[in-house]
Amino acid sequence: MFKRKHFYNPLEMELKDAEHLFGIPFICGYEWNGVDSNYLVEGSSRLPSRERALFKYTISGGGELLLNGKEKHLLKPGDAFLLSGAVNTAGYRYRIAPGYDHWEFLFISYHKSAAVEIVKKIVADCGTNVVQLDPAGEAMSHAWHIYDLFQSGEIADRYAASSLGYDFLMHLCSESLSFCGKSHGSDLVHKISAYCFRNLSSPITVDELADLCGYSRWHFSKIFRQAAGMTPSEFIMEQKLTAALQLLHQENIPVKELAMRCGFNDPGYFGRRFKRKFGVTPIHFERIDHI
Repeated sequence: MFKRKHFYNPLEMELKDAEHLFGIPFICGYEWNGVDSNYLVEGSSRLPSRERALFKYTISGGGELLLNGKEKHLLKPGDAFLLSGAVNTAGYRYRIAPGYDHWEFLFISYHKSAAVEIVKKIVADCGTNVVQLDPAGEAMSHAWHIYDLFQSGEIADRYAASSLGYDFLMHLCSESLSFCGKSHGSDLVHKISAYCFRNLSSPITVDELADLCGYSRWHFSKIFRQAAGMTPSEFIMEQKLTAALQLLHQENIPVKELAMRCGFNDPGYFGRRFKRKFGVTPIHFERIDHI
């Protein structure tokens, strides 16, 4: 006996080359698999494909995850496992856990490279592929919201959908690191990173970020530098310039428009900062990138 509801991104063709909208998942779904369904997934049996990031959360029953042929995890209600990399890798297998009569779970899968890298970083920071999440927490609230959105098929605004998917990844980062006992510094950095992403076209200030986190400017700057290894101002600039570089890879954008989209009111200043970081001006980079 089994019940499976899978929903593909209804905007997939429209977003095929839109790497900057990496927050929208490729597919999400719900499954209830009984022991008589012989449910078993092996990485080695998957067809070759691009990389992906997979999130699978146990609602009830039990699952079993086997990694690298030796690392075995029992997946109880509240447990989520994370996989990232090539779809057809032989390094994993998951199934209904021995002794359980079913496995009920929610899953979300991303294909965009930026999302894959975020999940890889969570696994690396936590030192494990399995974390526990509060079913009433923000991460799972966002996960179910994504599922409901895909199920309805009514995604009117692709940017809002990407923001929702990105927010889910950021809450997943925060709650996973909290479970692993590494939450404070990384949580702060992820929170600021998410805010910078959502407000990319705005000239973000340190005072604004301090207010967001409920700290004085001095205290925020101190703890942020300890967590990120750079000042808040340096981090904001890094985020904006990295976003500009990604946009140049994806689109043919005039420098003035690129500067405005990344929160720079002065295109000349933007060009100088871009050259200082990457060694070439945005115009020269665009020419080199399209040779």
